[in-house]
This record gives sequence, structure tokens and C-alpha cells, in this order.
Amino acid sequence: MKFRKATLEDIPEIDEVYVGGSIDEGKFQFPKVPKKEMVEDLAKHKEERIAEYKKDILSKYDYWVVAKENIKVIGFGQAKLKDYKYDKGYAEIDKIYVKRKFRGKGVAKKIERELVKWLRKKRIGAVGVRIYHNNKPSIRFHKKAGYKLMAIRMERKLR
Repeated sequence: MKFRKATLEDIPEIDEVYVGGSIDEGKFQFPKVPKKEMVEDLAKHKEERIAEYKKDILSKYDYWVVAKENIKVIGFGQAKLKDYKYDKGYAEIDKIYVKRKFRGKGVAKKIERELVKWLRKKRIGAVGVRIYHNNKPSIRFHKKAGYKLMAIRMERKLR
């Protein structure tokens, strides 16, 4: 297995991994939403997603890494530098997704380490991650990696 900085040529495979992971994630986050509806929603927003990937992969504030097995992308991750007025030196790991058949084999752990290595080179002092409260596998993963609960974000529907 090899890890390297993502390129624009990786986008179709990155999106394939993302879609599969999003559907699996959706089972935790939105258990009442049928899989078919999730698939349709992901398909409807594909162009926007691809444009966002392109912008972020080319951004100096983002770092994307891909994990490859043979010649196929099996996972990816994205770290994002934040430029908040009071949060200089802070970043977030925005995404880590791994194809289902490669989960539990240390791929996400290695992706997270590659992202953290880049953040350290950028002299970032702290990194955070946002996870839906029902996504127990991601919460366990990040706790094992040393992340601590720092805040709770709550939301209220207005419509």
C-alpha cells in the first residue's frame, strides 16, 4: 500500500470512495433515510462535489492524501488549514474515507498520520475533526488517535 499527495487525476476514484463511505456513514447519521434516497442525493450533487474537490486539491490551505493498493485508490483524507482571526495555528481533518473492504486494516490510521505529518510541517499547534454524534466508528477511531471531546454543536430546524 502506498500513500501520496492527491492529484486532480485522482478525483474520479476519490469520489467513488466518498460516495461509498457517505452511504455507510448515512446509516449512522440518518437511519430513517432510505439508501436509495441517499444515492439519489449524492448523484444530484456530484458536479458541485467534483468542483469542490478540484478547488481544495489545488488550494495551499488544503492537503489531500490518497492510499493506493496496486493502482487503485482505496482511501483518502483531507486536512484543511483554518485562518480564523483567533484560531491561527489550527486545522481540521475534514475527511477520511476508506473503501469498505479495506476498513479495519489500518488504512485510515495511516492516512490520518500522513495528514498530521503535513500539519506539523506547517507548524500547526492543534487539529480538530467534526463527527456526527451517531457515527460511533469514527468517534472510536479518533479517540484512539488521541482526539478529545472539546465542544458540542447543536442544531435546531427552523422549517
